[in-house]
Amino acid sequence: MISSDVGDDDELLTTRQLADWLETSTQWAEIGRFKGYGPKFIKISPHQVRYRRGDVLEWLKARTYPRTSEYRTKKSA
Repeated sequence: MISSDVGDDDELLTTRQLADWLETSTQWAEIGRFKGYGPKFIKISPHQVRYRRGDVLEWLKARTYPRTSEYRTKKSA
């Protein structure tokens, strides 16, 4: 697993590194990328995608809630 406090915000992570860090599957990251619910990514070439550590941290912060009553999905908004 990758620690969130190690590395610079511009460090580029592979899909596997992102999945390991978030403790998800690479498929979850790939589907999230396709459907638009995952963190921002960089398309380096047709078969190479990277995630900037700072973008992932921003994405995580945007999904942080103090209680469940404050969480709203797009469908219920």
